[in-house]
Amino acid sequence: MKRRLFLKDASMAAAALAVGRTLGLPPQTPAVDRRSTIVVDPLPLFELSPYLYMQFMEPLGATDGSVEAAWDHAGDRWREDVLAATRDLAPTMMRWGGIFVDFYRWREGVGPRNQRPSMLNLLWGGIESNQVGTTEFVDLCRTVGAEPLFCVNFESDGRQQYTKAKDSVRTADAKEAAAWVAYCNDPRSAERLAHGSAAPLGVRYWQLGNETSYDKNGFDLETAARKTVEFAKAMRGADPNIRLIAWGDSDWAGRMADVAGEHIHYLAFHHMFDPDSRERPVLRGELYRRDPDATWAQLMNAWQTHDTKIRRVRDSLGGRRIPLALTECHFTIPGRDRRGIVK
Repeated sequence: MKRRLFLKDASMAAAALAVGRTLGLPPQTPAVDRRSTIVVDPLPLFELSPYLYMQFMEPLGATDGSVEAAWDHAGDRWREDVLAATRDLAPTMMRWGGIFVDFYRWREGVGPRNQRPSMLNLLWGGIESNQVGTTEFVDLCRTVGAEPLFCVNFESDGRQQYTKAKDSVRTADAKEAAAWVAYCNDPRSAERLAHGSAAPLGVRYWQLGNETSYDKNGFDLETAARKTVEFAKAMRGADPNIRLIAWGDSDWAGRMADVAGEHIHYLAFHHMFDPDSRERPVLRGELYRRDPDATWAQLMNAWQTHDTKIRRVRDSLGGRRIPLALTECHFTIPGRDRRGIVK
């Protein structure tokens, strides 16, 4: 919340400064306490997305996965400590997705909880109860002041290993994605009304699939671009006001923009990377405990690797003007076993 208030105050100060310049008023030099060591100029040099700070929510873990563990099954509500921690993080957007959506059927997670079927988590193993679904996730977002973002099952991103689990079909087409949009946003949705939710959920942001280009056994670029148009037409047919995010990583951005650009609003890419130095690692295992200064310096310079990735995706557009959406990003620092520390 403190971060949100700071950005809001800074934006208001910058707006006031900009108005003054427009009216030709002399610039006002802010009073500076001579004892201060830091002076902040609130004038932004470029536009900042209100969704700069976001979180993604994917059922991770083989047993008692992350979503299951965040839910109070006895009370049919989110755990209070999870709500408190999320409020403290203050994400402005939360994303329901990950590779999980390649085998997720959204109708299994709506309606009476005692009638929801469980599902096999084909990536992580274990069983998901579907006690947390569409309305529960939107409720979490509204409770903590975040905008919800749903990823849809994009025909399993073409990954055959996720299209079926035992006797259950796990892939989903454009018609099913459009029905999900209607369930959330159509005031007359018969399905949602039958479940006791009179008011639309108002989910504005939707992403097609997840990391489509990362699996050589999944859709190729041309197939993904063609299906992006198909899904976009169906979903925007259910609600023309939604904002759609298509996949544009791994040098897919340019061609995806050419084929589907008029139907989408953003191109997504992800960045998971190890910020450590390959030549002189300081984060691996328990090394971070040996030299705190070197650890801090390495982490503070990680932005350079990240900046390189952003610029590479932007450059792959070849001047095409379409916004990018970094919908997943995290460090992948190798872990360590806890059997002891070698001195």
